[in-house]
Amino acid sequence: APQVLDLVREIERGDIGEVASCVISFPGDRSSEYAGIFFYGQHLIEMVIKTFGDQIRSVACFEKKGHLTAIARYDDIDVVMNFTPANRYLAVAYGKKGNIVKEIDISGIYPAEVANFVKMIRTGEMPLPLNDIVLPVYVLNAMEKSLAEGGRDVSLSELF
Repeated sequence: APQVLDLVREIERGDIGEVASCVISFPGDRSSEYAGIFFYGQHLIEMVIKTFGDQIRSVACFEKKGHLTAIARYDDIDVVMNFTPANRYLAVAYGKKGNIVKEIDISGIYPAEVANFVKMIRTGEMPLPLNDIVLPVYVLNAMEKSLAEGGRDVSLSELF
């Protein structure tokens, strides 16, 4: 989504100083008939990876009233991922000099994904590095393991 790219640029420019934490909310339903959280969950995780990189160390996950909250832990920041039944897409980055709030519009994502898929078929080239495709699955598996173990912080290295 363009707003995620804007968020990344604003953080990299230092608009809010050193980022202390971030919250990203995105629809997600663990009991969905479409493979639960695995259907939509990867999109939120992709936003986290795009914004803060692929060096997620561990994940802790909690469920209350059908709402999942997961914390992606990096060495220098924790990113809260809210998987909510509401169809509202929102990112808030908290910095030492201010905050950034972004409403995320995903209306252009599906045409972009189709265009990337068609390009991949025509050229035989992957649209993303394999790690960018696989890492969200590891994070989702860590979330499930954390939930099963009472919210324990699950290191991604446990899953490799």
